[in-house]
Amino acid sequence: MLSCTDSVLGKCEALTFEVSVMGRFLIGLLVGCVIVTLADSECHCTTTTACVVFPSTPCSQVGRPDRCQEGWFGPYCQKQNIALRRTCIQSSTYTYGPAYIYGAGLAVDGRATTNASSMPLTCAHTEQETDPNWTVNLNTSVPEKILHIRMYLRDNLLERSNGMELLVGSKMCYNWSSTEHPPPLANVTCRQPLTGTTVTIRIPGPRKFLTLCEVQIFVCSDGWFSEDCDKQCRCLSSTDVCDKITGHCSSGCFPGYIGSDCQTTCPNGLYGVNCSTQCGNCLDDVICDKSNGTCPGGCAAGWQSDTTCLQEEGSNWGIPVAAVLCMLLIFTVIGGAIYIRRLMKQLESLKSKMSEQHYVNLDEKTKVQATESTYEHIDNATPYYNTVDHVQDET
Repeated sequence: MLSCTDSVLGKCEALTFEVSVMGRFLIGLLVGCVIVTLADSECHCTTTTACVVFPSTPCSQVGRPDRCQEGWFGPYCQKQNIALRRTCIQSSTYTYGPAYIYGAGLAVDGRATTNASSMPLTCAHTEQETDPNWTVNLNTSVPEKILHIRMYLRDNLLERSNGMELLVGSKMCYNWSSTEHPPPLANVTCRQPLTGTTVTIRIPGPRKFLTLCEVQIFVCSDGWFSEDCDKQCRCLSSTDVCDKITGHCSSGCFPGYIGSDCQTTCPNGLYGVNCSTQCGNCLDDVICDKSNGTCPGGCAAGWQSDTTCLQEEGSNWGIPVAAVLCMLLIFTVIGGAIYIRRLMKQLESLKSKMSEQHYVNLDEKTKVQATESTYEHIDNATPYYNTVDHVQDET
């Protein structure tokens, strides 16, 4: 029976140590991944101090000044207005003397108001015409999924907006009937997410005005999703950007989470990817960390403190594993040596046969043929005599 010698046993023990170190390294790496992945969203707060604690702490607190960069909204500044200062066109432009030109770009200048008479001018306004319309080009490299649009309309003459329609590309996002109009501040949710690079607002019918004081088109920052961009992605891969509407991750959910949007935590007692691993024996029956299985307060009595508390004291699973690997290595080396030796023997045998065959051929061509020819010549030339009889006859 094969066994490890002292020398090999030393290598086995070294391998056991490496296995143990590797296990601890992987657990540490997993914990590090938790921090990296959950902090992977880009910070759009206005202060360095706020970004240091992002996203564990919101950028803006209720009752405190807004601390988001321009064009960003939400408590974590996780929602961007992609219409801000983009290129716009409208079907006509209302003017009142040389100083009052209500151009299309005023609807995306960043000044949100419902006062169409505010100064300086900040509202886009068409002439009275048939089917007035306004369009913004979002200039995005990749078409965005658009769901949420906010409009600041005028706070008087509301009936002018009866029948208003919003389109993403050529598809209808939302519309009001010919007898209905949106409120001065209208938060619109498209009936379904629509992908496009332009948004158009129009009012069908003759003798209509279109007035837009500000139009904001929101998309979530990478790492956030939902209608209001208030849920954080929890993808398995740190490079995976979840669907900004549904939260779906193509790489799967981060350890500790399940569900189509990866927002449901593992049931108590389970942890890891797809919640497929059972927690160890934590002190005082505390629930283990659902992402990596660690026991916050250590292990229960009788269980080793190996972070996951799955190993009983007095046992060492690393040594048996290393011993098996060691034996497999030995068997592989011995098997390879035996195989090579057999090949060498077959080669020597083949060489021997080739040599014997060579001598046989030489003997047949020279030695044997030459000898038979000589005997045949002598026999034909000189008769055979019995020497004794021949002498007696002569006597």
